[in-house]
Amino acid sequence: MFAFVPRDDVEAVLAAMVAYPLGREPRIIGTEEHPGVVVGHTPLGGTRIIDRPLGEQLPRIC
Repeated sequence: MFAFVPRDDVEAVLAAMVAYPLGREPRIIGTEEHPGVVVGHTPLGGTRIIDRPLGEQLPRIC
């Protein structure tokens, strides 16, 4: 699940996710340090820009 949340509400949303039985280990993936891109953290402590998928997109699931 992706949630676009105002900065003032981030902690409350993370707490609600953790309280939900299936809400294991929520993460913040976008910050003001890297506007407009998604940045992942590597196991070695670095960062990596997550590119948009190339080619066909996944089918829409309704």
